[in-house]
Amino acid sequence: MIFNYLKDIYKKLYILQNLYIKNKIYKKRKFYSQSKEDIFVLKYFKNKKKGLYVDVGCHHPSRINNTFLLYKHGWRGVNIDMSKLSIDLFDVSRKEDVNIHSAVSTKNKIIDYYTNKNLFLSASIIQKKGSSKFKYKEKVSSKPLTKILDKTIYKDKQIDFLSIDAEGADYEVLKSLDFKKYKPKLICIEIWQDQIEEFNIKKHEIYKFLFNKKYKLVTNLADNFIFKKII
Repeated sequence: MIFNYLKDIYKKLYILQNLYIKNKIYKKRKFYSQSKEDIFVLKYFKNKKKGLYVDVGCHHPSRINNTFLLYKHGWRGVNIDMSKLSIDLFDVSRKEDVNIHSAVSTKNKIIDYYTNKNLFLSASIIQKKGSSKFKYKEKVSSKPLTKILDKTIYKDKQIDFLSIDAEGADYEVLKSLDFKKYKPKLICIEIWQDQIEEFNIKKHEIYKFLFNKKYKLVTNLADNFIFKKII
């Protein structure tokens, strides 16, 4: 009983620190993403109201986030992250979204998630076990993106904007989506520059996959590459 009480206190202090003290979520800003990806998306959709986004690897509800500006413009959607602490923050500050604690993969499975309980030092699925920064191991349920979306209020609805930042598992996230069902109009996905063979993006597996799905690369902002549906 005392443990649960202390755990609840810790959670409240954590939310207070990460939403209001460190990040000042209600301070008016022009953009919230790392390289103005959110500005690009708004311009692409011509300031469309009430769009639908899906944010995989959402991380934090406002800091370095590709969908918070869209949320402020009336968009709503689904936020997915492996970190329970991340989803706790979303549940407080983005209550009109569907916020889901889960990993994403092509098959249903349980994975090991390594963390130090600090959002900004969280590890990916592929984080090495021996790293000194990541002292806590958690078991996290992992499912295909299609199955996750099928259980939300947005089942079978076309996605306007899909943002993927899965820290190395981005390609697997893509492969887990039924494109015929959800048909994202615009996709922002992280591709690390050191993964690009001879600095030719056309040789990357993500580019090839999306090209075959009839997507065209429209721009890249740092390590985030944005593709649009052309048919």
